[in-house]
Amino acid sequence: MNFNAITIAMRLPAGRGWLPLKKLLLVMKLTTLIMIIAMVQASASSYSQQVNLNVNNAPLEKVLKVIKSQTGYVFFYDNKDLQNTNISVQLKNASIDETLSACFKNLPLSFKIINKNIVISHKDESLTQKVIRFFTPPHEVTGTVLGEDGKPIPGVTVMVKGTSNATATDEYGRFRLQAVNDDAILVFNNIALESLEVNVDGKIDLKVALKAKNTQLEEVKVLSNGYEKISPERATGSFGYVSSAEIEKTPAINLMERLQGKVPGVNFDVRKNTINIRGTNTYNGGNASQPLIVIDGFPMIDETAGGQALTEISNTTSSGFAILSRLNPNDIESITFLKDAAAASIWGSRAANGVIVITTKKGRKKETTINFNANVGVSAPADLSQLHTMTSAQYVNLEQELFNKGYITDPANWASYGYYTFNYNPNNSEATEWMFKTQRGTATAAQRDSALAVLSGRSNKKQISEYLLQKAVTQQYNMAISGGGDNGTYYISANSTNDRPVFKSNDAQSYNLTANTTSDFFNKRLNISTGLAYTNNYSKTNQAASTALSNSSLGLRPYDMLVDNSGNSINRYVLYRPEVIDNFTSEGYLPWTYNAIDELNYSNSILKETRIRLNTALNVKILNWIDFTTSGSYQDNISNTGEEDQLNSYNARTLINTYTSIANGKLVYGIPLGGINHLTNASNDDYSVRGQFNVHQTWDNIHQLNLIAGSEIRQTQSTSNGRTLYGFNDDTYTSTYVNPTAYYNTVYPYQMSPGYSDGTITISKERYLSYYSNASYTFLNKYTASGSIRFDNYSAQGVSDQQKAIPLWSSGLKWDVKREDFMQNVKPVNDLSLRLTYGSGGTIPGTGLNTVILNGSNSDTYTGKTYTSISSPANNELTWETTKQLNAGVDMALLDSRILLTFDVYRKRSYGILAQLPYDATYGWSSVLFNAGTLSSHGLEFGLQGAIVQQKNWGWNSSFTFSYNTDVVTDARFTKTSSINLVGSSTPINGYPLDYLFVYRWAGLDNTGNSQIYDHNGNIVSSTTGNSNLTSADLKYAGRTTPPYFGGWSNDFRYESFTLNVQMVYKMGYKFLKYSIGNYPANASTSNPFTGVLGTEADLAYRWRNPGDEAFTNVPGLGASTNSINRYQYSDILVRDASQVRLQQVALSYALPHNIVMHTPFKALSGSISARNLGLIWRANKDGIDPDYVNTTSYNNLPPAKNFVFGINASF
Repeated sequence: MNFNAITIAMRLPAGRGWLPLKKLLLVMKLTTLIMIIAMVQASASSYSQQVNLNVNNAPLEKVLKVIKSQTGYVFFYDNKDLQNTNISVQLKNASIDETLSACFKNLPLSFKIINKNIVISHKDESLTQKVIRFFTPPHEVTGTVLGEDGKPIPGVTVMVKGTSNATATDEYGRFRLQAVNDDAILVFNNIALESLEVNVDGKIDLKVALKAKNTQLEEVKVLSNGYEKISPERATGSFGYVSSAEIEKTPAINLMERLQGKVPGVNFDVRKNTINIRGTNTYNGGNASQPLIVIDGFPMIDETAGGQALTEISNTTSSGFAILSRLNPNDIESITFLKDAAAASIWGSRAANGVIVITTKKGRKKETTINFNANVGVSAPADLSQLHTMTSAQYVNLEQELFNKGYITDPANWASYGYYTFNYNPNNSEATEWMFKTQRGTATAAQRDSALAVLSGRSNKKQISEYLLQKAVTQQYNMAISGGGDNGTYYISANSTNDRPVFKSNDAQSYNLTANTTSDFFNKRLNISTGLAYTNNYSKTNQAASTALSNSSLGLRPYDMLVDNSGNSINRYVLYRPEVIDNFTSEGYLPWTYNAIDELNYSNSILKETRIRLNTALNVKILNWIDFTTSGSYQDNISNTGEEDQLNSYNARTLINTYTSIANGKLVYGIPLGGINHLTNASNDDYSVRGQFNVHQTWDNIHQLNLIAGSEIRQTQSTSNGRTLYGFNDDTYTSTYVNPTAYYNTVYPYQMSPGYSDGTITISKERYLSYYSNASYTFLNKYTASGSIRFDNYSAQGVSDQQKAIPLWSSGLKWDVKREDFMQNVKPVNDLSLRLTYGSGGTIPGTGLNTVILNGSNSDTYTGKTYTSISSPANNELTWETTKQLNAGVDMALLDSRILLTFDVYRKRSYGILAQLPYDATYGWSSVLFNAGTLSSHGLEFGLQGAIVQQKNWGWNSSFTFSYNTDVVTDARFTKTSSINLVGSSTPINGYPLDYLFVYRWAGLDNTGNSQIYDHNGNIVSSTTGNSNLTSADLKYAGRTTPPYFGGWSNDFRYESFTLNVQMVYKMGYKFLKYSIGNYPANASTSNPFTGVLGTEADLAYRWRNPGDEAFTNVPGLGASTNSINRYQYSDILVRDASQVRLQQVALSYALPHNIVMHTPFKALSGSISARNLGLIWRANKDGIDPDYVNTTSYNNLPPAKNFVFGINASF
């Protein structure tokens, strides 16, 4: 027996044998005991004889120390008897007997009081108990642990009270304990849940429900890496987690909007439809820098073009088009983000950019529940003032100056030179036509001035809003049925989504059906799960509205109207002058005018998609600690796109008229009358088969091993083809064949060929063979080590297995500091753990293959025979782009888990990045791809959640995320070029980030209205100095074009049954170039007149006009040189800070109280109203520009309009 007092060790001198060692030690112990008793008796009077205790799930040994401090009693016990024994006791002014009886209740311990000493020993069994135990030996106990919502909870510790016999629940909330007595007490513990003690009472299968702690903030998380579910307690890696409850707070169709700002380190760019986890690891953008998306354990199928994506945008040149979500957000149970190597490297060659693991909802083992929810949103009218364009008066003034300086010529003047038989000059604007009329003498100056005044007073914004734009409307309806029994669960849902965007004649509909089932057999030793997801998508895209807002030849000038005063459509003459087009029409040609309103009906792109995802898994429990899972997935996507220009569309009429000639007084059609339909068909299918062993074993609550090992094969293939149907009839679906290689007579005095774009068939097939393993070992529930390794064999890479199957691995450590003895008295800290990981991940080469790529062409013009050409050579030396990452992290829970904090800092190093390097041109290529580049990056992430106020009737929860990431090219071969080609470039440069922005050093305008810049010595360089005389040293590094700092802040304010949700996102530390002037008449002069359509940017109104204007303007004058225009457009004078804070949503919801709902047919009923896209509440730039929606010639849309969503949610 250890007397838990003073320990004395004595070593006898050699050769001495006065007393046997055992007797000596016994004498020493008794002497020590007598001395302690004497000292205790001497001071006993200073202690109280009453005890006050209020402990919850506290170690018994610590409780005894508290009793000692209050009473002076000294306890003697064997440390082994008290190990892993926790008790809960609440006493006030209790005697020592009452106190000890309460502490040792239901424990196999007894106590004996000897004066002021208490000796604790094992309780002796009575004869009756011995008989009962003989006939009822210990047996196996199994069970399931559920939450209040009926969901299984993994990672709950289950212990036989007073013993070291313990285990933890698996991913399905199941547990299994051996050697449990009938009268045993099981203790259930989890940091986020209230502890619970359950009497076994001879049961062999238990179902236990645990409640969340009232004062805690953290929900019970079930992390998933796609291969296994992981409890946060043993996760060494850096994970992000978003629950279904968090997703449902944002009623947006676009899933990316629901996730924006919620996960540290993950940047969702809604406008560009891209996701970035911890920056980039490659020089190649696009799909090569996107994270892997996994759904229910298997990678989402890659599209023919565009790769994986959560959301599909029908047209990327503008955000005003319809959105198709590839997933039903209502079906998502949780999303886990794998950010560092330990979390993501299990995915090997596709892990470098991070992994997004989506888990869909499954049924629960409870009664059937029917859930219905609907969200209907309406947007405010578009604010056209955000376009930042000139007024009509300013635009007319610009045209007047062009005319006065002779920089435009009269389009009525033309010369056939014996070649053309008609005036082929494009038509001019209405304003310049009045100017030329006066010059021609067909109108007076007074008539011109009157007409120009009318034009200057016009504004077409009202007509654009009325005829081309609309209030955006979104509709989402979802019905789900779920439930289950002891041996199975089911979840079935149906969803309908409709998105009508701000542009008229645009629409998108999605219909989703999901069915997930699980079935248990043979006393739950065999489990079969199945999943079905079916999606049918339809979208219609029409570009008439976006074209009208552009600077193209079909774009509207500020005074160009759509309808006249009587409401009749105004047909605009664009390609040729009115008299020319009217003459063609009189000869029988199709009308050759344009009106955007008509195009809403006649020129549409129709997309139809069918998506199917099937998966199944069979799990066999071999032993209590090992099971085997075989699973598979099949995905199939079929899409058909028809870009149809009907006969009355401008595109069809233009093409038909162009290929129409007159012979013997009759029209001859090279392109037959009818519509023109460009069809594209694409098919993608993907299958995966996996076999995996799973080991979960715990020994004496000291050692815990979790291991998976398996292999999988995967094949993904895609085919696509396109063709064009001429003379297409919508009613009969017939068309007329046109030889695309033949030459036809045209409206011009020469022949033309339509060109060959049909018959192209693209076939791609990729295969993978992988071996993988992931393991974690936990000691004393405090120290965890993890490791993973994976070999991937990819069919399109390398020439040998050794080159293909490079191992990618990770290792990690975690220390649960809070479980240490020295932390037990640090009451404000409820959880504290430290993490450290290191490992590698890969990126599959996006270009370059190990085989020669041949392009088959159609017949040669002269020989008539088919020929082929080599588009790229075989490259047998390509391998993965590899990224190694070091991550350190801290997780904390404070103040009864009301404050949760995560902090990660990481450093990444990427090797073997694909880069084009010079090659011997005598082989046919001057450059070839090699795994040659290197890149370094680092960053930090911070997440903070707080239950700031937690009262019965009101509360305030807040969540804040912060992320920082930067990268730098570290390959010395990519030296800073000596030319000025860095402007507008994306070529990697050693020592700079990939998203660098180099600009000219602005020095103002000269007295001719041309640009001036500074060189690196501060000398002024005029626009007449050629670019060849400038070097990179003369440029200025302005910063990055993507935000290194970003995050979000979300708040929930609760009052009784009302909840107010406020969400904000922010981006900091990056730059953008203000789009100041476009379609500007560079080098215009009387000998080089300007042709085309002028830009409408507001800055053009403040251009240089006369000497001296350079004192107050930086906008070059009309006729400035190309150098002058380019240097202004890419100068530091136009660099703006893109930092911003955006108010994403303010939502108010109300849940009907339970005491009212219980008297209705509903189980739960709630409603909400949300205001979304509320705009910027702070921006760094002073120009009023939204940095995410900069208006350019290639991106011409407004920021999203304010959106108001009304929602209802009911459960039956």
